[in-house]
Amino acid sequence: MTVAMKNSSTSKRRVAGILMRCTDFAAARSGAVAMIFALSLIPLLIAAGLAIDMGRAYIVKQRLTATTDAAGLAIGTAIGTGRSEAQLQTVFDNFIAANFPSGELGTITSTNFTYDGEIITVAAQVEVEMTFMKIIRIDSLTVGATSQITRQEDTIEVVLVLDNTGSMNFGGRIFDLKDAANSLVDILFGTGSTSTQVKVALVPFAATVNIGTDNTSYMSSTQSWSGCVLALDEPDDTADESTGTWDPYSQFLFGCPRAITPLTNVKSTLTSAINAMNASGFTHVNYGAIWGLRVISAAEPFTEGVSYGTPDATKAVIILTDGANTSFSASAYQNYPSLPSASQLDDKLETVCTAMKREDIVVYTITFALNDPATQSLFENCATDDSKYFNSPSGAELTRVFRVIASQLKRLHVSS
Repeated sequence: MTVAMKNSSTSKRRVAGILMRCTDFAAARSGAVAMIFALSLIPLLIAAGLAIDMGRAYIVKQRLTATTDAAGLAIGTAIGTGRSEAQLQTVFDNFIAANFPSGELGTITSTNFTYDGEIITVAAQVEVEMTFMKIIRIDSLTVGATSQITRQEDTIEVVLVLDNTGSMNFGGRIFDLKDAANSLVDILFGTGSTSTQVKVALVPFAATVNIGTDNTSYMSSTQSWSGCVLALDEPDDTADESTGTWDPYSQFLFGCPRAITPLTNVKSTLTSAINAMNASGFTHVNYGAIWGLRVISAAEPFTEGVSYGTPDATKAVIILTDGANTSFSASAYQNYPSLPSASQLDDKLETVCTAMKREDIVVYTITFALNDPATQSLFENCATDDSKYFNSPSGAELTRVFRVIASQLKRLHVSS
């Protein structure tokens, strides 16, 4: 029994020793795992940091690409205004600075653009500071973006059909009209003295229209002729493609405005013609409109316009009046057996406007300093749609309207 007890005690001691060794071994194993885990944590952290930093770089690249895309479109628009290369560079620099402030997402290190007459290429590089990747001694990454904009421009032809009647002398309206028309020309041409895409014409009207004394081949007589012409017989007084012949307007001292300025791409030619306008005579809006149509078409007697349906070409006519149609003998219709009434002249205007819209000409109409619901309704119906009719009660509003129209035409002008 004693021996047994002794043996039992020895066994217990042996078991306890084994357990202690196992505990020590376990402790030793736990330390090794911790070391292995610690060693493996470093590349895991680097990988996670790399993912975070690369994610930031990807976001920067997306933002930079959107910025270069938009900058290319902005340059394309600016090119359409005739700006110089230095001015285009300023547009580009200002656009980049405004849309990608340096230091917000990264530091811009280089930007540039090129234009070969058709394709605008915009490139930019940004240095993005790293956070976690600094562990492996990568302090920053360079992110670049390149965008190409193919510039497919429309040619645009605009005819200004402007009221030069006697009532335009009231309150300095004729001077307000000159300022407004010049503002439109400034926007369309920009800083350029000429344009390869824009042509503008001027058709002053009153009781008649002056086709210019150089156009003698279209006249039945040129004796004592000042350039103004009588209307053709119906329905030719609302027809586009007509070569006359026209009879001279005999009452050339009253209601014969300045000569038509055909479509031209020379800015100074237009501004000179606009500034030379004067006010005299009665109102035949329809007669101004039909000559506006003849000027913008490619048919004689004015052939400066491109043919209808020419690809990438936009034609627009802007018609302005400060009064209703009136019927007097001192007018384009003085050789008619009976003078057309004001209502009949309105009908003729509607016919011309319909003919313009049928040829996809964009028709803008403006009533200026006029409180006449019937004429306002007539002009609203004449326009291509409601958004292209404007009622301008003041000179300041008239300038705003011409600027709005110019901006709309400019958006039609550039397609990127």
